[in-house]
Amino acid sequence: MLWVTHLHPDDTESALRESLRLLKLDYVDLYISHLPTCFNHDMTKQNHSVTVIDMWRGLEGVYKKGLAKAIGVSNCNGEQIERIMKAASVPIHNLQVELHLYWPQHELQEVCKKHNISITSYATLGSPGRVNFKLPSGAKLEWAPAPKDMEDPNVKKLAEKHKKTPAQILLRYAMDRNIAIIPKSVHPDRIKENFQIFDFSLSPAEIKELESTPHRQRLFLQDL
Repeated sequence: MLWVTHLHPDDTESALRESLRLLKLDYVDLYISHLPTCFNHDMTKQNHSVTVIDMWRGLEGVYKKGLAKAIGVSNCNGEQIERIMKAASVPIHNLQVELHLYWPQHELQEVCKKHNISITSYATLGSPGRVNFKLPSGAKLEWAPAPKDMEDPNVKKLAEKHKKTPAQILLRYAMDRNIAIIPKSVHPDRIKENFQIFDFSLSPAEIKELESTPHRQRLFLQDL
């Protein structure tokens, strides 16, 4: 992933080459930018002179040199995607974005469908581990109160019906919407559980039932 301090097109290739050196690889399958805004190298302030188009030019450069087989963006909204696609010589291949039951991103998915952009969801389970996240200083972030996706009544109902866990229902929910998922865990039993979602699927009616909840809440709020 291209970090926010290296979004200037002059920095993109050197950042990727350093990652390739550390990984002992000649190329990566997918290289995406972390945020649609650039910071200076010591992360003390934003560099507003670098636009999303500039950011994309740098990614196009490493793609054309064969250093990345696909390129994409993360945390972009529909308007930013449209701007990039209008100016792009290489289309966006993938968008990584917060997407879960309480933040389903249907409008953004339609934008991506129009441009044949695949979507990868993060926080698919509602990011229950976010409360433990610490900054380099050791300080914890403050989070707004939010209901837990895995405790949603309809999620629990379908978990019982399919003899699955609430987490497995939420992962399957994203997959049945043609969304790629990247669930994270450090617990072997949960890692195994996350793989055990390929022996069932949710019907359109079940997806509609899940989405009948009126609650909508974004968890990761970047005030940029």
